[in-house]
Amino acid sequence: MHDEYNVQAGLNPRTVREYDEAITRVSLGYKSVDEYYSNSCSCHVVQHVRIPLLCIQAANDPIAPIEATPYSDIKDNPNCMLIVTPQGGHLGWVAGDDAPFGAPWTDNVVIEFLEHLQKNASKPESS
Repeated sequence: MHDEYNVQAGLNPRTVREYDEAITRVSLGYKSVDEYYSNSCSCHVVQHVRIPLLCIQAANDPIAPIEATPYSDIKDNPNCMLIVTPQGGHLGWVAGDDAPFGAPWTDNVVIEFLEHLQKNASKPESS
């Protein structure tokens, strides 16, 4: 590892970035938090996706900020689909009153997406 952990800063971070600087980047062997963020960004790989990919992003996600979403790369790749919700935080899409502590509504969306892919994979290509 390039540095020692900054345990005190990791115990009392004011932002996700401060935690990542103190703990995460060191755990993963990065020299800086910016290097960690750059290497963790999907913007470097989205254009290479060759199978169907469903991306679900909350606009208020504090861990994966909306500003880092590679909109143009996703739009330009016919294999990629993006759903952006105004709320949800980081993986916090609760299904509502029926399931406030159960599975998030995104589970059903992903299942529908996969079922659609399976159904269409079994159809012969039209000429």
